Amino acid sequence: MRSGELNVSLVSASISADRRILVEDLNLECGRREILGLTGKSGIGKTSLLRCIANGADNPNYLRSGEWNVYAEQIIYVPQRNGLPAALRLRDLAAELVPSMSPNRSLGQAFTLLDLSIIWDKSPTQVSGGEAQRAALYLALAGRPDLLLLDEPVSAVDLPSRYRAIEAIEVAHAARIFGGAIVISHEIDTLLALCDRVAILAGTPAKIAFEMTVPMSRPRNLGMLKSDEFRRSEEQLREAVISAIGISAAKSRRV
Repeated sequence: MRSGELNVSLVSASISADRRILVEDLNLECGRREILGLTGKSGIGKTSLLRCIANGADNPNYLRSGEWNVYAEQIIYVPQRNGLPAALRLRDLAAELVPSMSPNRSLGQAFTLLDLSIIWDKSPTQVSGGEAQRAALYLALAGRPDLLLLDEPVSAVDLPSRYRAIEAIEVAHAARIFGGAIVISHEIDTLLALCDRVAILAGTPAKIAFEMTVPMSRPRNLGMLKSDEFRRSEEQLREAVISAIGISAAKSRRV
């Protein structure tokens, strides 16, 4: 892709922390309207990668090398632990974080899908972890970023809420509420339902061991989870994840 079509372009990128190389020689692109999925075993460096994209060279916890080209002007990073301030009601928090938020049909649909009305007058400490995660996702969407960075955005929610959250992200993406996204997840169905491409990180230091293009077109709906195409993709990605645990990341392959 040309730079004007990209949110992120990493060339031979590496990340070090505490004198240890976490990620090395990484080549990765994410288009302006693309949703890219990242997966791999816990501790491999996925979260470190998102933090380095979000904070650039200003993050004192990491040392970056290689080419880090981040073209997105507005980036919103949602950590796995949502990090919402505890003192304010979610309603007041929304007004403070997104003061210019205007009524929008697609955002309203996302709000409904995320089932936030019953908790909107509570503070983050008064709701469950899953409810707080859904609220953090909505606030990120309402910020209308060029690039959305989501670290396991539905890991704490129950299965029905997970699928509604996936639908909320798809609604917002189709309405151009946000530009592109990079999503970390261990859930294969989540990655395939949300993403245009999925990359697996493996090895020590971590590199891309496998990358696949998700064949389902957009706009998407949850009915695709029952399709033969989805099941084939699910089997392919699951086998790749299992294989990546035991292969050298240097032997990368692409489909």
